[in-house]
Amino acid sequence: MSLVLLLLVLVCGPALAACSNSPTEFGDRLWGAMVLAEKDVGQDKGPQIIVPQSLEAVVSATEFKRDGLIGTRATFTEATLGQFTQLGELVDDAYPDTSVTMDLSAQRRGEVVAFRGTADLQGLAPGRDYVEFSVQFAGPVSATNGQQDGEDAVSWKPEIGKASPMTAEANYEEPGTAAFTGWTGLMAGIALAVTVIVVALAWVNRDQSPRPGAPSRRPADAQRRVGASDDDRSTL
Repeated sequence: MSLVLLLLVLVCGPALAACSNSPTEFGDRLWGAMVLAEKDVGQDKGPQIIVPQSLEAVVSATEFKRDGLIGTRATFTEATLGQFTQLGELVDDAYPDTSVTMDLSAQRRGEVVAFRGTADLQGLAPGRDYVEFSVQFAGPVSATNGQQDGEDAVSWKPEIGKASPMTAEANYEEPGTAAFTGWTGLMAGIALAVTVIVVALAWVNRDQSPRPGAPSRRPADAQRRVGASDDDRSTL
C-alpha cells in the first residue's frame, strides 16, 4: 500500500502543482489604451482621466505630452467585457462641460468577440483636441474599420467634431474554456495511468497460496531434486 501511495504522489504531484498555477478565472480579457489630449499652448494640463475605484485593478492613467499635445493616457490590462464597457465613462467624465461621449461594448458570440463603439466628439474643436483609442484581443482580428496594428490589435483616431463608429471582431475560443478542456483531458490521462499502476501492483502482490483442498505446489528446485532421486533409484 505504501508503494501505491508513493507512485500516486510521483504521478499526480507535478500535475496538481501545475493545476494550482493555471488560470482560475474564466472569460474574455481585453487590453488597450486611450489618449485624451489638446493642443499644448502652455497650460499646466490637458483633459484629465480620473480612474474610479471600480476600475483601479485594471486601469492606470499617466500624463501624456507629445507632438505639441498635452493630456492623459489611460492603459487597461486584462479588463473583463463588463469592465471594458465602463471605460467609455472615463471619456464622458474628462469633458464634463461638453456633450462628448464614448459608448463601448464587447460581446462574445460563439468563437467571435465583437466590439462595437461610438465616439461622439461633436463637443470638441478640430485642430485643438485629440482622441485616440486602441484595443487588443486574445486572438486574431478578423474584421475592423480601424487601423490594424498587429494580428490582434486595432486602433482608432476618431474625427474631432463628429460621431464616429468603431468596430472590430476577433476569432478565438474563450480562454478559460479552452484551458479547462485541456486540464480535463490531462486529469483523465492521470486517472487512467493511476488505474493501470494499481491493477499492475495488485497482480504482482496477489495471494498465490493454494486454495483449500488443492495440492500444495512444490518449489521448482525441490521438484528438480525429487526428479533426480527418482532417476537414481531407477538406475539401481
